Amino acid sequence: MQVGSDGVVTGQYSNGGTQVFGTIALANFVNPQGLVPMSGNVWAASTGSGPATTGAPGTAALGQLEAGALEGSNVDLSTQLVNLITAQQAYQANVQSINIEQQNFQRLLTIQ
Repeated sequence: MQVGSDGVVTGQYSNGGTQVFGTIALANFVNPQGLVPMSGNVWAASTGSGPATTGAPGTAALGQLEAGALEGSNVDLSTQLVNLITAQQAYQANVQSINIEQQNFQRLLTIQ
């Protein structure tokens, strides 16, 4: 099975024959933030999102398909991991400070 950049899905049989199974359609909305979340990672159109503009890839200002490619991340994972560790250490230091302040407050209350 192959998916072309134009969205056409074709299959090749063991006898060498090929057949077009269909075309992948893309949709766009005037306000994607207005889509309503449903269960199972499904989104539904609403009056806030406006009606869907559908079509084949590359038409009507819709996106393109990249056949045979995996989605890549635009995030530097090592930088994000270092930032996460730094934030965790800062959080732990803050928690320790709060615990010390609570202990000091308890001591102050027992003195009076």
